[in-house]
Amino acid sequence: MTMVHGTAIVHPRAKLGKGVEVGPYCLVGEHVTLGAGCKLMAHVVIDGHTYIGDDNEFHPFAAIGGAPQRRPRHGETRGLRIGSRNVFREAGTVHVGTQHDTEIGDEVLLMAGAHIAHDATIGSFVTIANGVQIAGHVVVDDYVTFGGLAGVAQRKRIGESAFVAAGAMCERDVPPF
Repeated sequence: MTMVHGTAIVHPRAKLGKGVEVGPYCLVGEHVTLGAGCKLMAHVVIDGHTYIGDDNEFHPFAAIGGAPQRRPRHGETRGLRIGSRNVFREAGTVHVGTQHDTEIGDEVLLMAGAHIAHDATIGSFVTIANGVQIAGHVVVDDYVTFGGLAGVAQRKRIGESAFVAAGAMCERDVPPF
């Protein structure tokens, strides 16, 4: 059974799947689709043209589907597509795309304070530790692990099963493994 806390604001045109839980003070925008079993804890904001698969978990103050942070902005925005069984920890942010949808696969862990910018493509089974910053148009292949406070410059690719050490600043592509 879908449950929406009395203090949450869910736009009447938002689509909520079976068993979705929307906690206190959450905001769910007009163009949001939440798959079955998604759980939004307190103070989560999900907006933009955002499609979210099943069984995702959003912890307090996650901001998902916000407008891209880019200059100059000409009002062009796309969407955000998130797979299933992902976890978005406290204060994590993910923005919609500008040239194509931002995409996140399945079983991704985005830890506290991490950021995924516009037009990024994140594979499945990726671990993004606290404070990691992934810039626009970055591609992260499956099974990548980021240590805390790492950063990736725009338009870079992080290859399958790579490990990006804590504090690393990636200004070039990182090869697989």
